[in-house]
Amino acid sequence: TKPAAVELRDRSYSRTLILAPHADSLPVVTLAAPAHDTVVRTPKGMLQLAADASDDYGLGAAWFEYIISSGEGETFTFKSGVVHRVDEGNARTAKLTGALNLDSLQLKPGDLVHVRAVAHDRNNVTGPGVGVPETRTLRIPRASESDSIALKGAPPPNVDSPQPGPRTLTR
Repeated sequence: TKPAAVELRDRSYSRTLILAPHADSLPVVTLAAPAHDTVVRTPKGMLQLAADASDDYGLGAAWFEYIISSGEGETFTFKSGVVHRVDEGNARTAKLTGALNLDSLQLKPGDLVHVRAVAHDRNNVTGPGVGVPETRTLRIPRASESDSIALKGAPPPNVDSPQPGPRTLTR
């Protein structure tokens, strides 16, 4: 874990090597698509997925995960799955693409779909490192939710009271 000197000798020849190990970093993963959290009124078609992954020594496997949460109040159910798992073959960088079929998920109003990309490195000394980016959420609104925002208006100012205004300083 600390730098050390190693001396190698062969007959009258010698060489000193400095071994300075550094810890393996976790894979870095960036989710490119979907770019933002989204509200979808009609969950149909394909949700395109894209991510970039990199690791200092090499990537093992990468994939997309999703979790669907359904319900309200105190009753919730969860389903999860994996989309497009690939072996990266020790590459240092990788582009991951896939698509999530929203029709096959049987989403209902009020459901939330959480999507993220995951990458493992090939660290076989201290165990594989796992890199994940921020999770993106796809929300299916309930019928009772509307697109408008209700704001409570402020009362008009009292015109009979003096309003603070610019002041003049005199000596």
